[in-house]
Formats: sequence, C-alpha cells, structure tokens
Amino acid sequence: MVTLDNIEEKHSNVINSEAWKVFLKKFKECDRVFVMGNGGMWAVGTHGGDDVHRLIHKPMFSLDSTCMLTSIANDYGYDQLYVKWLSGHKDSGVLTENSLVIGLSCSGGSPNIVNGLHSVSDFCHTALWSGHAGKVSEDVDNVVMGTNYFHVCEILSLILFYELVDACGGSCPTISSEKARKGTE
Repeated sequence: MVTLDNIEEKHSNVINSEAWKVFLKKFKECDRVFVMGNGGMWAVGTHGGDDVHRLIHKPMFSLDSTCMLTSIANDYGYDQLYVKWLSGHKDSGVLTENSLVIGLSCSGGSPNIVNGLHSVSDFCHTALWSGHAGKVSEDVDNVVMGTNYFHVCEILSLILFYELVDACGGSCPTISSEKARKGTE
C-alpha cells in the first residue's frame, strides 16, 4: 500500500500555520499570481493555477511554453529559467508590485525556483511551498508541509490550491452538479 505520510495531519498543520495565514492574506490582496515548479510540481502548479483562475477569476501565470522553456534554459542555463521568465514579465509590466510569485519545490532547494523567488522578492510578494524548509531568504514566505515523500508534497500542494479557492469564496464543482449542469445524469 502506498504511504501518504499522514497527509490529513500535514494538511491541517499547514492551513492552521501562521505561515499559511500570512500567505493567504497576500494571496487575497494580490492582483495576479505567477507559479513556478519542476516536474510534478510544475504540473500541480499549472493545474491548480488554472482552476484558481477559472473558479475565482484570479489571473494566474505559469511557464507552459516548451519553446520558451527550452530557449531560456539553453541560452542562460536551467538555474536561471525562472529569473529570465519573471524578468520578461516584469519588463513588460505584467508582473507588478502587487503580484505574488509562488515557487513549488518538494525539497525547498531547487536552484531555479529559489533563484526565481530571490530575483523578484524585493519587488513583489513571494512564497515558497515546500516539503522541507526551503533555502530562501527571510523576505520569501516559506509554507512548509513537512512531508517525506515527493508525491505527498505534490498532492498536498494541489489541495492547497483548492484551499485558496474556498478561502476566496469560491467552490469546486461536484461531479453530480456538473453532470446535472451538462444534462448527462
């Protein structure tokens, strides 16, 4: 059987933590959100971010272009991927002082995530969601999940996106309500 690292307790610990409360206040006040991640955490960030955008209309951005990702990584190195991506959004005025940048990293030490957060932490709000305490400066909020397994960190991160929806007055549709709405029941 797959171990889920006592995920319900981890979830409760996160959403009742001071770090989450600080993060949630900044999330509610910001005008747009940028999400960074690698591998499974990138997929979670993109999926969760899209649902947040769809369900509560908070603009969310993630690096979804393989063309852009590979060109930045080739030209500047993978550790500079999000630094350059965020820099382009800052230069164009899309990333503003009232933006929030969320880095997702199970280990808390992914160089491209940490570098991206530090590159804008003096300009806008920044936060790291991580399984273990992250290697970030004090000006980056650190929401630590205390997980031991990568997949538990990914699952918990996705659930946290739906916590954002709920905290902002939105709701996730049920399967039954969607079937009824579509007339497929």
